[in-house]
Amino acid sequence: MKRLLIAFVLIVFQISAYAQKEQDFASKFMEMNSESFKELRCNTVSPFMMERIMKLETLEDKDEVRKVLSQLKSIQIVKAQGNTLGDTLFNRATNLAEQNKKRYQLYVNDKERQIYLRKRNKIIVEMVFISNVADTFNIVNLTGNMNENFLKELTNM
Repeated sequence: MKRLLIAFVLIVFQISAYAQKEQDFASKFMEMNSESFKELRCNTVSPFMMERIMKLETLEDKDEVRKVLSQLKSIQIVKAQGNTLGDTLFNRATNLAEQNKKRYQLYVNDKERQIYLRKRNKIIVEMVFISNVADTFNIVNLTGNMNENFLKELTNM
């Protein structure tokens, strides 16, 4: 029985370590492109900051916002503003998503933006918004445990 318990604990640790090694889209994009494109900036709202945001008094009466935020683990925003490289960066980002079709499924596709989802079973664990509008290239990368209603709630905010 002890051996079974020890084996189970070791398996859980290995799975946990593997899950922590998974790189989100924004981190991978920055790793691949930050040296070539110095105008790229990445800002992160960490899980700790998400917890602090949830405790803000300004959210006390905003149940729909709290409901949406409670599903998020972190937010990363990659941005390059006022440059002529927006199309190049947009193409690189969409190509990265396409190279990882097994991981990211296209949800919205139009000329100025694309949205990709990464799911585990029916839970959305990552959403990637890629846009190139008005000389500003953006990637907004949301991670967490989001459900299908999250998309509706997010667009209604």
